[in-house]
Amino acid sequence: MNAEEKQATPQGSLLVVDDIEMNRDLLSRRFGLAGYNVTTAETGVRALELIDDGGYDLVLLDIMMPEMDGIKVLKVIRETRSMVELPVIMVSALTDSADIVTALELGANDYVGKPVNFQEALARTRTQIELKRLSRELKDAREAADRATGALDIANRLIRQTFGRYLSDDLVDEILGSPEGAALGGASCIVTIMMSDLRGFTAFSEELPAESLMRLLNIYLKEMTGIILRYRGTIIEFIGDSIFAIFGAPLRRDDDAERAVSCAVEMQAAMDKINRQFNEMGFPEVEQGIGLNTGELVVGNLGSDKRTKYGAVGRDVNLTARIESYALGGQILVSESTLAACGPILRVDHKMKVRPKGVKTPITIYEVGGIGGGFNRYLPEKRQNEMVELSRSLSARFSIFDGKHATEEIFEGIVAKLGPDAATIYNSASVERWINIKISILDTDTQETAADLYGKITECDSKSAHTFKVHFTYASSAAKTAIAEFINRESIRRNSTHI
Repeated sequence: MNAEEKQATPQGSLLVVDDIEMNRDLLSRRFGLAGYNVTTAETGVRALELIDDGGYDLVLLDIMMPEMDGIKVLKVIRETRSMVELPVIMVSALTDSADIVTALELGANDYVGKPVNFQEALARTRTQIELKRLSRELKDAREAADRATGALDIANRLIRQTFGRYLSDDLVDEILGSPEGAALGGASCIVTIMMSDLRGFTAFSEELPAESLMRLLNIYLKEMTGIILRYRGTIIEFIGDSIFAIFGAPLRRDDDAERAVSCAVEMQAAMDKINRQFNEMGFPEVEQGIGLNTGELVVGNLGSDKRTKYGAVGRDVNLTARIESYALGGQILVSESTLAACGPILRVDHKMKVRPKGVKTPITIYEVGGIGGGFNRYLPEKRQNEMVELSRSLSARFSIFDGKHATEEIFEGIVAKLGPDAATIYNSASVERWINIKISILDTDTQETAADLYGKITECDSKSAHTFKVHFTYASSAAKTAIAEFINRESIRRNSTHI
């Protein structure tokens, strides 16, 4: 049981609706461990019967169901219950954008993709229940303010106090300036999308108690939030250690793409400060990967005047997530559209052709090391850490990641070259470039092991898919020490042969 899932008191009452028993049982069990009272329904008709009896704080509703699908169920729910009274999170495939937009237009509060990432579903559930609580408090405050002098001023101050920590000042001003309050109205607009993620955070989180993990995560998010808001970005949401922000909405500016890139450069530079704090607290360092893409999204309340969340939907969101997934720690990768929007003021350190999942043809993405113009913000030039060719090979065992979790199949290999941040491995199975793996390196003579290394395969031998280069995305202190010892032994061995 994860420490995060272990709660002392009930967090709320949930209704999970899915026609597949395995999905219902899995979500019921995991939300139960997280402290929620969970009821399940296998059909839309049964779900509506349970909802009529009342008492639920939130509904997790699958879109694809026989007879009465989730869209029809949602439509019936919204005839009697508002988004505030009963939040509904739709469960659907991420690529199913038409159904998602339809659901949001009908009054869905949010959505999660299939297969369900439980930590994401848990975070979105907590957010919606918290928004429901805040909405009740806000409603009470507004009613009290209406009975007193200066009701409007009091309500506005409460809105700014509640939402000002999460949204840019521009967005808060627009909310307060709109006659409909939070009903901003969804609209298509060109924005630059930013997604960032801490590399090796899954391994990092397994080593720490929940209290320490949340403390470190808040240090990181506080620093990144301050930078994004200074560059007038709008933070759409946090998902664990991931940040989703946009530049160009609610207010568009001519330099949206340039500000996004400069913001990303400053975010990467700020990791030195964050890691100094982590070191002072006795915790290992972490790295951040950032992806940027410029495209058209539907931004705002997505066509529903009952929308309670300022959000963004469109295929360019998925493309940005794919671009970010290629980034190693310390890298900023941008799409061709962002490169074109910024022009020649970017310092491009590297470019590569990739074929992201769901994209029909390969695309070119660019590693950016800085931006000139009126920003003049640059990252230091990267030094390539050399790997040593081992005169006595080390053994390697690795498993491949599927999403956030390593698969159970274990592959055997030989480490031919090794460096502090990378290794070249030969193995009997074919592997693909850009996949994430979990590795253990073993010296069969000394039995010394560098265990629980995490990495991304960045190169595959053009002549043989059995030889690949892996860049380490996370290594524990013990693993780093073992790798340094392996390299030191090789140096001593080589020196002794030359004497």
